[in-house]
Amino acid sequence: MKLPVKSIQIGLLCTLLLTATEAAIAADSTALNAGKEPQSATKPIADASGRLVEMASAAVLAEDEIGAIRLFHQAMVANPRNIAVYNGLGSLHVAHGRYQLGIKYFDTALKIDQVDLGALEAKAMAQLAAQNISGAHESFAIIQKVCAVRSCDAMSRVQAAIGEFENGADGDPQPDAETDSGTTPN
Repeated sequence: MKLPVKSIQIGLLCTLLLTATEAAIAADSTALNAGKEPQSATKPIADASGRLVEMASAAVLAEDEIGAIRLFHQAMVANPRNIAVYNGLGSLHVAHGRYQLGIKYFDTALKIDQVDLGALEAKAMAQLAAQNISGAHESFAIIQKVCAVRSCDAMSRVQAAIGEFENGADGDPQPDAETDSGTTPN
C-alpha cells in the first residue's frame, strides 16, 4: 500500500504535536497532584532542543528535508532524551519512503518511553506502509494496553488503518479464495 507522502508528513506531524501537548498536559496534572508548580502546556517550549524541534517541524512542512534533518540532529545533541526528536526524524524518513529507518527512530523513542503514543502510532503506521502487517498488529497490541489505562485516539486511528490495509489500498475488500474464483459472473 503506497500512502501519499504529503498526507503522511502532515498526519504524523500533527500526531506528534498532539501527543506532545497531551504529554505536557499530563505532566501538568501530575505536578499539580504532587503539589508542585506545573509548566503550562500553552507556554512556548523553553529548552533549546524543543525550539529546534519546532524549527525542524516547520522545515518539514516547508518540504526542506535537509534543513529538517539538520535541525532534528541539532535538537538531539541539545537533548538526547527528547522523544520528539526521534519521532520527528522517524516521521520524516517514513514520509520519504525510508520506512525501516523511520521505524528505527521510533524504536529509539520507545527505548526512552515505552508507552509514548506518538512513537507507537507512528511505528504502526510505518509498519503498514512497509507492508509489515504483523509488526503493525504488535504495535497495535501495545497501543491497546496503553489506551486501556488512559483515553487516547491513537488506538482508533491505528485500528482503522490496519482495517484499510487488510481490505486493500482502495478500501475494497480483498477477494476471498473460497468465494471468488477469479472468474467474472454471467
